[in-house]
Amino acid sequence: MNYLIRLNGGERNLIWNPETGLFGGLDHAAAQLPEEMDAFVREWRRNNLEARDRKLSMRLFTGGACNMGCAYCIQEGMKGHADTAKPDAGKVCDALAWLFRKSGREKFELNFMGGEPLLHWPLLTQVMERLESMIPGAEFSIITNGTLFDGEKARFCIGHDVFVSLSHDGPGQALRGKDPLAPRSASHAALLWFFRERPRRFSVNPVLTTGNFDLGEIWGYLENRMHGKLHVSEALPCTPVTEEHAKSFSLTSPEEIEALKNRTCTLLLTRHADYFHAYADMLCALAFNTAMHEPARRNGRCSAYGEHPFVMDLGGNLRRCTSCGNDGMLGGVPNACGNIFTLMERDASWEETVRDMSMKPAAWMEREECHRCPWIAMCQGGCPLGTEALRAVNCGQRGAVMEGVFIAMLASMYPGLERYEILPMEAQ
Repeated sequence: MNYLIRLNGGERNLIWNPETGLFGGLDHAAAQLPEEMDAFVREWRRNNLEARDRKLSMRLFTGGACNMGCAYCIQEGMKGHADTAKPDAGKVCDALAWLFRKSGREKFELNFMGGEPLLHWPLLTQVMERLESMIPGAEFSIITNGTLFDGEKARFCIGHDVFVSLSHDGPGQALRGKDPLAPRSASHAALLWFFRERPRRFSVNPVLTTGNFDLGEIWGYLENRMHGKLHVSEALPCTPVTEEHAKSFSLTSPEEIEALKNRTCTLLLTRHADYFHAYADMLCALAFNTAMHEPARRNGRCSAYGEHPFVMDLGGNLRRCTSCGNDGMLGGVPNACGNIFTLMERDASWEETVRDMSMKPAAWMEREECHRCPWIAMCQGGCPLGTEALRAVNCGQRGAVMEGVFIAMLASMYPGLERYEILPMEAQ
């Protein structure tokens, strides 16, 4: 379905095809990006989108154990979980190096996720040091709540150029629990040291919840605590996995949705998009499609919807999703998709290795109603953990962010934009 976009009451009219992310012109053939935006979009695409195609990115799930109990945690079923496995670091590294060779990719990247991965610090250091000797130029990143981050870990991460992503909600941190950025705490001092030494290798990942979704306020809070301008990796609304979560933490009222849309738009128009990774991803994908007249990329940021969902646990099991258990995902798709140790033992081909990963959870690509949504070109597929009953909540929240990004792009292309309308129309 195409849409008619009316700018300033009909001052300019455009045709918008959301499935491809393309503008067609009633007034002109194709939308033009301002010179500054065009340069930013091309640089972003070269450094991010094109680089991803040459890199094998793996997520190593260290287990569900965590030293915190975030109120809205997406891993609801893993709370209180104690990891008892005794993993073989050498075997894990051998399997990862084998998979990298089979992939034919140029670079390798490993992201440690939990639970809380810093609970397994000795294992993490063993894996990183061994893989550095096996795969030259290997890159590493950690997503952590930061409460266990100390001087020893900061020194190691600086020395090995590890990317550290801190899960922190700024003024809404109380929903998570302990504050690793509390003044005069050991974790705050260690995180400050790391940030000063590696400012481009540090980001914060806040979750937006009702009562805590003012992006400018969150960024200001974090800048104040870290004494500098830092990067925000996600900053997306919480994904409810239960109806109680949705009632307590999701943005559902028309007023909240409108405010989130407006704040997202204002953020992109007043702060440099490069500091907000998820928003920049959407903005640049949309803007590049517009300028180059190319169809939208269909892969979202979630591993379950990616081309190859390479998530691996310490037992060698390949999974589509880090957060999901073995009960399956939307559409009855199992999370488990093979075991890397078994595949390595018989030296399976790359084609065989990825064959079991081709099955995807239900997403917008299969839903007829989603193809009528004006934000389909930026949609990241939704969450494969969510039930159908909660999909509307997720769509409402994510849609507000996407519309904010869309308005920011329109306002950049057409200075003086005061209002716009999107009207469904028959496909041309």
